[in-house]
Amino acid sequence: MKFISIIFLISLQGISQDTTLIEKQKGFLFLTSYNYQYDWKGGESKPLGFHDFFYPVSDFHSKIMLDSNLKIEFKNGVRVDFINGRDLLKNKARVIPCSDTSKCYEFYRFFVLPVLIDYKISEDYEPYVCRRNFYELQVDNGAVLRFEYLHKAIVPIKITPLSENCK
Repeated sequence: MKFISIIFLISLQGISQDTTLIEKQKGFLFLTSYNYQYDWKGGESKPLGFHDFFYPVSDFHSKIMLDSNLKIEFKNGVRVDFINGRDLLKNKARVIPCSDTSKCYEFYRFFVLPVLIDYKISEDYEPYVCRRNFYELQVDNGAVLRFEYLHKAIVPIKITPLSENCK
């Protein structure tokens, strides 16, 4: 029993050393059209889907994605490990129709929502999506988007949706 307790304490110590608390970070959530953690109903033969991501930005308006003259890069994204109330956030988000130009995101739309978020961040245990740290999408009649992300994961503590121009 002592042996199990020691292993548990060592593992907890390792978690606390590589996890950092971030408070009141502005940015937007990239919510995928299908994520097996939330959308799988059982008995379906579907791919695992795609991860949700958070991209830190100080000013965001999703309408820029609809400008066909732009190529936009979002950097320093992090994978969102799990979102309580994801369906409610997805219902508040803007739906963006798209096509996959990087042969990585297999869906025809995604959702974006500006937020103020408190979270814990740590190294990611999941492999990169499509074995690389980016994916690219062409918004239907809109911009070409490149999303780059770090090999980090967050666990949201509090998410507050913001209005579209979150200054």
